[in-house]
Amino acid sequence: MRSDEIRRVTVIGAGLMGHGVAQELGVAGYDVHLLDCTEEITQKALTNIQEDLERLLGFGLVTVEQVESARVGIQATTVMEEAVKDTDLVIEAVYEDLALKQKVF
Repeated sequence: MRSDEIRRVTVIGAGLMGHGVAQELGVAGYDVHLLDCTEEITQKALTNIQEDLERLLGFGLVTVEQVESARVGIQATTVMEEAVKDTDLVIEAVYEDLALKQKVF
């Protein structure tokens, strides 16, 4: 698969790094599935993304269209099978815990 054929990306881990990666991918126009272990974490990530995008918009660093693209393009889930179904690229962004990373992989 060539890089220009990537349409859907899954980010595993919705913490600081994971939600930032998902946000940048969403702004770039990708469909993103953001996966973490609890609904509370994924919802907090979506809230943080929205707040960050509004801040970036206020600074003129993103357009209204990019904010809207990210808002509709980023989906959060707690179900691995749902997150990776039909995905073109998976990015692991869980916290630095070897056992957890091994479990993810």
